[in-house]
Amino acid sequence: MWLQVLYWIIAVSIFLIIVARPLLGVYFSVAVMTYQTNFLGLYFSPGEIVSVALGVGLLIKIYTSKEMPDLKNWIIVLVVLFCAWLGISFLFSYFDSNYYLLRRMASIVLTFVSIIYFVKNIKQIKTILLIMVIAGWADVTYGIADYLKYKNEVLNLSIINLQTLFRPTGFSGDPNYLALYLTVLIPLSFYLFFIFKNKIVKFFLLCSSLLFVGFVVLTYSRGGFLGLGLVLFLIFFKQGKHFLRLGLLIFLLVVVIFASSNYRQRILTIPGLATAEKRLSDDSIDNRIFYSKLALQLFFQNPIIGVGLGNFKIETPDTRVALSQVTHNTYLELAAETGIIGLSIFMILIGLAIWRLRWCSHWFKILRDHELFYISEALEISMWAFLFGSLFLSTQYEKTFWFLLAILASLSRILGKMLVIAKRSRVKL
Repeated sequence: MWLQVLYWIIAVSIFLIIVARPLLGVYFSVAVMTYQTNFLGLYFSPGEIVSVALGVGLLIKIYTSKEMPDLKNWIIVLVVLFCAWLGISFLFSYFDSNYYLLRRMASIVLTFVSIIYFVKNIKQIKTILLIMVIAGWADVTYGIADYLKYKNEVLNLSIINLQTLFRPTGFSGDPNYLALYLTVLIPLSFYLFFIFKNKIVKFFLLCSSLLFVGFVVLTYSRGGFLGLGLVLFLIFFKQGKHFLRLGLLIFLLVVVIFASSNYRQRILTIPGLATAEKRLSDDSIDNRIFYSKLALQLFFQNPIIGVGLGNFKIETPDTRVALSQVTHNTYLELAAETGIIGLSIFMILIGLAIWRLRWCSHWFKILRDHELFYISEALEISMWAFLFGSLFLSTQYEKTFWFLLAILASLSRILGKMLVIAKRSRVKL
């Protein structure tokens, strides 16, 4: 009992601190975005506690400063529309237990708006991105702890097959989600290395890039392998003649090429690379194909509004039968659950985000602001990594994507102010 009281005191203290200092809440929310377990045995996760505190702090700030959030940004408008449609889709949910998806999206929206409202300069954006990298280390450390726990099993690889091989999970609890998260962090840590001047920070970021690549390999995630290849290709494609960065990329590629034989065997089970024997021995591929086909059937059954939020797990074309997994494809799951309306809003949001990132990169390059240019380039590659990984996972409720969008919205606002100043100063653009 006394321990539970102590937990509540800690939670309330954190809540009050964040209400008083919302920017600290933004940083903390980014730091715990992959940690989904209930906080200190309480009913709420850390992210939910922080998001509610941010919401209260946001209302207080708006009331005292009379400054409303900038809702003219189309990214914000589309995010609000998408979440509103999710709320409507929730009305068609069969089980009340699906409300946790709505609760999670509400938490994401509160943090999303808070990031846009409170993050107003490049220093704060750099701090958020650096915190994301540090949070990646926390996931890796969690994985290392598991690795040491099972080191006798892991080191004796000769008695382990691909199905029983140890795979680190991080706080997400799934090695595939950990791989996706780390592939998103690789371009952030890589580009931040060339932004920060402090040698200790630069060394930390360099080690982060190498460590994240290594851990993507250790997850034995096939989608992670493909996403890693995409990230390295995009970084190489954008760097051109910078030989120092090219050398770093070559080193990272060598790490992948000379990965363990078990990793290579795992990669060879990717459809298109797998032999018939390997396909027959790996049920996960067949399961994913089955769920993808089922999602398409559900979509054609209810093409306009879908079958309802969270209902893919319990719905089949003929009868309501509990399913053990999600679609493992964000786009198909959105199509099945939210219909063409929800999927269209999401796809328009993606297209606008990519276009906006290219627009930011273009103007930051013209304005010769190298820091913001590198940040916009890093965000674009991270966005592509996440969207590509979403082909193999259900990620629509993962905070990473929505936080990247919030940072993009803040970046766009900074660029807008810079362009106004440049025009007033009669700078030739």
